Amino acid sequence: IYENMKRYSAEELRWAMDQTGLKPGDTVLVHSALQNLGLLANAGIKELPDRITDVLFQAVGPEGILLMPAFSYGFPQTRVCDLRTEHSEVGALTECFRQRPGVKRSGHPMFSICGAGKRAVDMICPDMAEHHPFLGPSVFERIHARNALVLFLGIGIRISTFMVYCECRHGVEYRYHKPFHGRVRLQTGCEVEGEFFHFCFPLAEGLRESYVRAEKQLLEEGILKRAPLGMGAVFGYRA
Repeated sequence: IYENMKRYSAEELRWAMDQTGLKPGDTVLVHSALQNLGLLANAGIKELPDRITDVLFQAVGPEGILLMPAFSYGFPQTRVCDLRTEHSEVGALTECFRQRPGVKRSGHPMFSICGAGKRAVDMICPDMAEHHPFLGPSVFERIHARNALVLFLGIGIRISTFMVYCECRHGVEYRYHKPFHGRVRLQTGCEVEGEFFHFCFPLAEGLRESYVRAEKQLLEEGILKRAPLGMGAVFGYRA
């Protein structure tokens, strides 16, 4: 099946990211669904996450900060989480990035963010527990303050967790703050016990978010940028 997938070059990937406004020195949060783009030229399927990460590092440059989600969803059941070893459940690219030397990880058991770069530690704060990822102080709040680029490789904004941060900031009435008490071991080895929050839907009522109308409007207004790549597209907007 992989042999029949369309291929794109590293240069085409850089071009697509440039169209979203990505510049050297930027802080960039990356969401991804690489299978929707196809395969990178001269790279096997197992090499793909590392090769894509290399291109992203080249794009942000030595002064930039590269961020990726490392979300995991077992904490509400287990009530324990070791962020030194907890796998990312949101794609091969994010799990590959999490394991790179020097990558920092923020202190929330469900919605941690990994980061690398010259000033990544200031964005991630790996030595601090993050009790609410959608309120301050949090990585998402710092992403907002820095006006970071939120970049989507192979998927639109329907998976944009930054949108949940926006909903929280605006106090939407269809979500609610839900605490989960437990123990979290930070990347630094320090263990913290307490309540860690999610900004939830009342799932018993069968509700789900949809950002289809938001995506359409943001594209029409030029806030969300789109560039074709491979079998899909790259999207980006400023926080």
